[in-house]
Amino acid sequence: VAQGCQSVLTSTCIRHLLGIVLYVGNYLNGGTPRGRADGFALDTLVLMRTVKMSQGDKAGSLVDYITGQMERVYPGDLHE
Repeated sequence: VAQGCQSVLTSTCIRHLLGIVLYVGNYLNGGTPRGRADGFALDTLVLMRTVKMSQGDKAGSLVDYITGQMERVYPGDLHE
């Protein structure tokens, strides 16, 4: 368990992923008091799969969008 916690704390991939989650959350909540957050609760990660998105003919969830952004900005990080 200690080694797993240490991996989470030192992983650049997780840091990048959580940074994108925070950025997207602030964008979606822009113009509201919640739009300039410095962090988020971990249960937010579970809720992301319920947020639907549509880009043209592409349907999916917020998770799909975030993983796409992760691959675009940090190619290969998700394959660690």
